[in-house]
Amino acid sequence: MELLLLYALCIAVGQIVKGITGFGSALVSIPLLSLMVEPSKAIVFVLVSDVASGGWLAWNARKRVKWSIVGVMLSGVFVGQWIGTGVHEVLPEKAVRICLAVIVFAFAIKLLYRTDKGVESIPRRPDKRCLYEGGFFGMGAGLMAGLVGAGGPPVVYYTRRWFSDTLSRALLLNVFFPSSFVLCSLFIYRGIVDFSVVYTGLQLIPMSFLGALGGAWLSTRISPVVFSRLVSILLIGAAVGVALG
Repeated sequence: MELLLLYALCIAVGQIVKGITGFGSALVSIPLLSLMVEPSKAIVFVLVSDVASGGWLAWNARKRVKWSIVGVMLSGVFVGQWIGTGVHEVLPEKAVRICLAVIVFAFAIKLLYRTDKGVESIPRRPDKRCLYEGGFFGMGAGLMAGLVGAGGPPVVYYTRRWFSDTLSRALLLNVFFPSSFVLCSLFIYRGIVDFSVVYTGLQLIPMSFLGALGGAWLSTRISPVVFSRLVSILLIGAAVGVALG
């Protein structure tokens, strides 16, 4: 029971971050959970909670979404996930931990030096180049997600490159929701985890919703820059712990 409460706390922290920024649940929760369980189990815990709370967040953001962009991104994500889970299946746990730690640390440094654009509209009209980049960065995100469960950085970079923070958040939420479901299914299909891990993840859903609600409430009441820097400090510590674990 005590472990389950700790798992739930890690999930809630990640969902608060996602509720504010549109991303980050995996990047925050997986390294924290990996301090207590194998990365593969941590990934599925987060995926199950993302499917549950992510659907609610995605639905609330649906009116801001450019569906053509979401479709292109998801096509790349799904291909990348298939390849990434295949690599994860054959890598030793220590190698997965090192990969996760490097990705989380790099993203934490990026967050630490983030500046707020303060824009609420598309900086320029999306064109064919925008669509091509969406598929490319989507595939990169899928590869990373299949390998370490955290595929956010490539698509975060892509959406922040083309869109304002508000539109970026809406796009990311509507990409991560279906991709979480598919990735969880791939982990089960490949035999990386069994249904007992999914069952534990299901028990964490109430805290996932509470975290998502808290993050959505805070999203209009806290500076994204200040919050990102606080999260980056947490991630740096988690990355070090995962690498040494």
